[in-house]
Amino acid sequence: MPLIFIHFPEGTFSPENLDLLANQVTRDGEELEHLPLNDFVLSTTWVYARPYPKQHVYHGGKPGGENFISIDINVINGKLTTSGV
Repeated sequence: MPLIFIHFPEGTFSPENLDLLANQVTRDGEELEHLPLNDFVLSTTWVYARPYPKQHVYHGGKPGGENFISIDINVINGKLTTSGV
């Protein structure tokens, strides 16, 4: 049940494309954990989309980075079971 953080410069994604990306990384995260893709399991994955002002994105030590996206995925050790163990 991952927590996913997407960091990107403002203006990188349209609202529609950000929705598509969040949906895709949610499903990918569950599949990587070998969890069933049902509404309950999908509801346990959180995606935080964090846009940064371009002047706060540094590339080569200089502000104004535009073409850089990072995705951090945090996963709790263990797995979902029917017994809860």
